Amino acid sequence: MRHLWFLVLPFVLTSCLTAMLGDPVASSEYVIISTGGDTEQRVGEIVRQVAEANGLRFFKWRDPKPHNPYREYTNWEPGGGVSIDLTLDTRAPLLITIDERYTAYRSGRHRKIAHDLETRLRQAAIAFHKPAADEFLRLKDERFRHET
Repeated sequence: MRHLWFLVLPFVLTSCLTAMLGDPVASSEYVIISTGGDTEQRVGEIVRQVAEANGLRFFKWRDPKPHNPYREYTNWEPGGGVSIDLTLDTRAPLLITIDERYTAYRSGRHRKIAHDLETRLRQAAIAFHKPAADEFLRLKDERFRHET
């Protein structure tokens, strides 16, 4: 009986850590400061093109939220879970995120989406940068405070 406990212990510890820390997520973030002119529309079109080229589809909520600032593209399939999503937050400054769930590392698909996005933004002469952790947290906090 004692030997059985040693076999089960790693699974118990792993499930406890996952419950405390949550599922791992690999992400890439981009901030677009310039929102003058038709920048938001051009960025929205680029995000849509990159998403479609990488097999992601526009995600429609069952109960649409009024004034939803997010445009989300996912690889969600009925009966399956989302593993990658590409989201554009249309509030200034524009924020683009690529999230990949259930992994702590960016997959080849994640890296390809990021590369395609960066390439198309550069080709369109749209200035962007990857935010430092503190800038990203500040932006997310500001947006959360405005939502509530």
